[in-house]
Amino acid sequence: MDKSIVKNSIDFVTTNVKALVVDDSLIDRSIISDFLSKMEISVDFANDGEEAVNKVAKVNYDIVFI
Repeated sequence: MDKSIVKNSIDFVTTNVKALVVDDSLIDRSIISDFLSKMEISVDFANDGEEAVNKVAKVNYDIVFI
């Protein structure tokens, strides 16, 4: 498979994507943030479910990682 096709597909899919990550571990947050940032995904964090629900009520996230 042509790697440029895969790269272009990833660029297209992750353009203007907003993600919410729900995790109370700073280490996990750092790892996830680094990974998603490389794909140019905008990341917000919540410490717990209650905070996540409040954020989802205010922001239209494309994906939520729990």
